[in-house]
Amino acid sequence: MYLIAWHAIKGETEWADLYKRLVPRLCTYDERVQEYKGRGKVIGHVIGRLITLIYALLKQDHETLSHLAPGTQPPDPVLYDAELHRRHRSGHYQPLKKRLPDNQVVLVQP
Repeated sequence: MYLIAWHAIKGETEWADLYKRLVPRLCTYDERVQEYKGRGKVIGHVIGRLITLIYALLKQDHETLSHLAPGTQPPDPVLYDAELHRRHRSGHYQPLKKRLPDNQVVLVQP
């Protein structure tokens, strides 16, 4: 997973922007060598977010497949969408689960 995160922060991606934003906040600056120390914390943070994203996408695919009738053609898996990620971060959050939980009214007798 470390190599995946390292590859993700080297390009022009949302993950690279996250890395660049977190390095000054989470790392200590060493003035003697003019660079930030402790970048492993930031890589760990990016890895944690990647794992959360992968888990959410796999869970959404699992939910979709669990509600299919036997023998039907499954839909294509959900892939990461950078535009959706940008909209999510700018305040236009769309939950992965479209269904609302069933509310149950319980009458309690005193």
